[in-house]
Parts: sequence; structure tokens; C-alpha cells
Amino acid sequence: MFEKMKEVLQQRLAGTHEEEALRQPKRKFLLVESDREFRNFVRDYVLDTPYDVVLVSSGLEALERVQADTFEFLMISAVLPDMNGEELAGMLSANETTKRLPVVMIMEQPFPPQPKSRNIVACMERTLKHDILLAHITYCFGRVTEIWAKGTFA
Repeated sequence: MFEKMKEVLQQRLAGTHEEEALRQPKRKFLLVESDREFRNFVRDYVLDTPYDVVLVSSGLEALERVQADTFEFLMISAVLPDMNGEELAGMLSANETTKRLPVVMIMEQPFPPQPKSRNIVACMERTLKHDILLAHITYCFGRVTEIWAKGTFA
């Protein structure tokens, strides 16, 4: 994980990451986050990256949105106003149409306990630092791609 983050940071410093990103279609994820400042930070930051983000502020909104749209993964805050992130991940895992939708948990600490829901494929620390956020998002897309390629996410 740290090697990929280091590589992304080196590319950003060299300016090559943005050039490559502009040539490829955007990859979409859903951010489920009740903190408006963090939602807006992520939205504003991914504008010039190879990623597209859809924002919702609650678990119920997320459940509605995943039925109406297609995402490569969900990035879910561990704390939401109507349920916690693991409860939402469990609901997604129990639903036939969303059970294979990978989830990345946003945590306050970098090394959380083992997640209980099987569709949680990665955890990231909440951050307002641009380079670290991009490295986290890039890692998450890489992790999801790796899981699908290996066929390890049933």
C-alpha cells in the first residue's frame, strides 16, 4: 500500500499523474459522509483527477443511490447520522443487487479493528491533505481492481 502511495505522490510532484489522468475516462465512486466540509473537500479535489464522486450524507441516501446508479465502490464514513458505516456495509452485503459492491471505510484512526462485513475491502484514515487523499483514493481503486481481477470477491 505504501509503495503505491509513494508512487502516486512522486507522479504528482513530477506533474505526470494529472496529464495521464486527463487522457482516461473518469472512474466513479459514492462518498457517504455526513461532514459537509469533508464531502466538499473530496468533491472539489477530485475535479482534476481521473475520479468522479457522487456525494450523499446518510446511509438511507446511499441505499437509494446505489439502486439508481453504478459505482466501482463506496467510500463510507464509520459514523453516519442514521446508522454506522458497518451497518450500512452489512445492509449492502445482504442485498442481492449490492452484495458484490466493494466498500472502503473512512476511519478516524489508520488501523481499525477487523471489519465485520465481508464487502469492506479497505479502510482509510480521514484526511484533509490533498496528496494523502489522492493516494488513498488511488489505492482504493487499485485494491478494487485487484480483487475483481483475482476473482476473490464473491
